[in-house]
Amino acid sequence: MNGGDQRGQGQSYGGGLPLSEFNKLVPPGWRPGIPGYPIKLFFERLKLWYRVTDNAEAQLGILVAGRLQGAPQKIALRLRLPRPVAAGGGYDIGDEALIRLSQEQVIDPANNTIVQEYIPSGLQFLCQALRAIYGLQDQDRTTVALDSFYEFKRGHLGLAEFAQEFDHRYESAEDEAGLQMNDTGKTYFFLRGSGLGDKIIEDIKLQMRGDMSRYQEIRTLVLKLARANDKDKETLNMYQDQTDFNYKVNLDETNGNYYGSWHDPTTGEIIE
Repeated sequence: MNGGDQRGQGQSYGGGLPLSEFNKLVPPGWRPGIPGYPIKLFFERLKLWYRVTDNAEAQLGILVAGRLQGAPQKIALRLRLPRPVAAGGGYDIGDEALIRLSQEQVIDPANNTIVQEYIPSGLQFLCQALRAIYGLQDQDRTTVALDSFYEFKRGHLGLAEFAQEFDHRYESAEDEAGLQMNDTGKTYFFLRGSGLGDKIIEDIKLQMRGDMSRYQEIRTLVLKLARANDKDKETLNMYQDQTDFNYKVNLDETNGNYYGSWHDPTTGEIIE
C-alpha cells in the first residue's frame, strides 16, 4: 500500500519499503526531519495499518519499533511500562514492554475504589512517548509554516520571484500543517501580498469579472506584467492593430504603482 510522498523518506527494516509506506505485514515507519511526513501523519497511517494487519496483538509493538529510526527507536528499546499489581508491580523494559497487552482498570467492588489504573499496551505506550516528545515539535513546525504563508509579502522581490515563493510557502503549509484553501482564498492572499497598487488589483479583478476563483489565470496575468516590465522598465506600448487605440502603462515593481488604463474607452472592454 502506498503511503504517499516518498521524498527523502529512506528505507527501514520491512522488505525495502520506504518509511511512509506499509502493507498488511509491515507497519509504516518514522524518523524526525522527513519533509512532508510529520509524526501526526505517521500516527494516521499507523491507525490504518492497525485495521488491516493480521499480526498478533503482542507482536505489534515490536514490529513498529523495528520501523523507527534514530532517537525514536532508542526510545522504543528503552521503554519502561508498569507491570500490573497482580504481577507484583515494577516495570517491563524494552522488548518485554513492547509485547505487553493493555490491562483494564481494576476496581474493588467492596468499596468501589480503584485498585489498578488502566495500563496501555506496549504499542500504545510507545505512541504516547513519541507523541509527548515529538508532537510539540510538529506543532512548532505547523505554526512556522502557517505564519510563513499568511504573513508573506513581496517586499523587494520581483513579481515572478514572488509568485514562485508564494506557491512554495503554500505547499509547505499544506504539507506541514495540512492547510487546505480553495482558489478564491489563494487569490486573496496572492494579491494581498503582491505589493501591487489598489488600482491594478481592481483592474485584475475587473478583467476576471470579479471571479476570484480563477487563481491560475490571475497568477498568469500578474506574471505577464512582470515580463512586460522586464522588457521596458519605464513604458510598455501595446497596439492591437493600426486602427486600434494606443495602450500605454507605466508599472513600478518596487512600489506596485501603475498608471494608465486597461479598458477600451469606447466599449469599456478589458484589453489583455
